[in-house]
Amino acid sequence: MILTFAGKSCSGKDSVADLVADHLRQSGRDVMRATFSDLLRAEARYGLEVMNRMHAEHSRPEVVDAISSVCNLALEHADDFYGLLIDDVAACEDLTMRTRTPGTTEVLVRLGTDWRPEGHWVRRMLIDCLNAEAAGRDCIVVGNRYRLEHDLFSAYATSVRLDVSATEQTRRMTARDGYAPDPAFLTSPGETAIDDAEFDIRIDTDDLSAEECADEIMAALAEKEGAHVH
Repeated sequence: MILTFAGKSCSGKDSVADLVADHLRQSGRDVMRATFSDLLRAEARYGLEVMNRMHAEHSRPEVVDAISSVCNLALEHADDFYGLLIDDVAACEDLTMRTRTPGTTEVLVRLGTDWRPEGHWVRRMLIDCLNAEAAGRDCIVVGNRYRLEHDLFSAYATSVRLDVSATEQTRRMTARDGYAPDPAFLTSPGETAIDDAEFDIRIDTDDLSAEECADEIMAALAEKEGAHVH
């Protein structure tokens, strides 16, 4: 089984997906959990490692050339990579792609969009999931945000959408980050591109806990797959 989770920021995707994965494992199933962010961070890590190793003793063109090589990026994109991260690298000895800075965030955004052909990441993820499924593993994919991602997976996966109202989303993001989100972010394509898509399971999360959402999903999966899911 392949199960995809979509939803706006702070809709509860990660928390609910973790709980569903736990339920499936408790029933004896082998579960692989994956996110597009994991793929992006894993690939960006190679460029960051080059910068950490070389930036103090090599020229910018030399470092950029090395980033281009290890990340398979065009030189202009590798130079953008360098420019976005050099201040963070200089300021933080233990910087990783999981460190939330404007630079790391922008690198991941550009790697996921402008620096790779359309569909690159979703095809990589789908192949990984189909191979895992063929080996007897369930796959939980968290973070489908765009129509291409949704459409390519739809023929192979059970799709889950967790909805959250703008008011509740703003409240949750403010509580998490300590400041209110930019209104432009709330209406950006990454947040709204699949609002009108069709999903196999769709849940309004405003008044539900993560546990209650997970229970609803497990009940829907049990109805869909019968005795195979408990």
